Amino acid sequence: MKNIKFIMSFCPVLILFFLTLNFFESPENIATFKRYSSPIYKINKSLLKSSDKNSESYDSDSKKQVVDSVLNIIKYNKWQDYRDYIDMEMYYGCIIPDLSEQLILALNLSKDLGVIVIFEEINDDYIFHSKIENLSPIEKIKFIEHPAENKKLMVVYQISDEKLGAFSYRHHMQIFDCDSQNFNVVLEKTISGKEIYKKNWVDMNAPDLEWIMVIEESQINFDYKNTSEINTVTSVKKYRAKSEMIPSKDSFSLIEEKSYKNVYYWSEKYNTFVPDKSDKDVFIRHNHID
Repeated sequence: MKNIKFIMSFCPVLILFFLTLNFFESPENIATFKRYSSPIYKINKSLLKSSDKNSESYDSDSKKQVVDSVLNIIKYNKWQDYRDYIDMEMYYGCIIPDLSEQLILALNLSKDLGVIVIFEEINDDYIFHSKIENLSPIEKIKFIEHPAENKKLMVVYQISDEKLGAFSYRHHMQIFDCDSQNFNVVLEKTISGKEIYKKNWVDMNAPDLEWIMVIEESQINFDYKNTSEINTVTSVKKYRAKSEMIPSKDSFSLIEEKSYKNVYYWSEKYNTFVPDKSDKDVFIRHNHID
């Protein structure tokens, strides 16, 4: 009888031991445990408040501390020498399912590179959750209602401005959805773009002096409350010029223009926005001969 009682009392301990062992055998669980238990993955709310440039208690040294902490957390240590030049913006939104409001920090590291770092709210701290890397410099972030779930989608507006060799400018948006751990792009669209290049860079048979300029502009319309449908209208104009050097804008002549409309619907099957195949795009093309 005593042996039975001993076995019965020991069983819960044994079960707990194996559950704990199983927990720490998972790399994901170990990473989660470290993140929640280690202070290096935390940022205190009071420090964040004093680092917010819109706050009455704003302090530039606090902002530097937050930038330092974030760079350490995401292992971007090589950028710490440039912390005084890193632009940081704070946002708050419920983009991760089953969690309270999250802190979203947008950091522009340089004229070419941006990163978004997401933190969970836990008592008096924010705990690192995840990051979105390899972004263009971030102009702003907005949040819209998820079409099917009780959370938000994150709309990230970015600007890429390149002048290497010729010229390229792109202002675009990406809409991100989080599936508890990963952030996925569910729609990407150019808002405005301009590109100038030599035609023989893409067509070896083209004349050496011929340059092409392409200008693209889009209107993107969606309801912030009902986002199951997003409408876009895009116009693309193509110009040509002849010159030994990069031509001025006035040197180009319009050779082609087109415009089209797209309607994107939320697909619960694929968890993304998909173009409506049943709706015929409005498409107009004008060819110009000079």
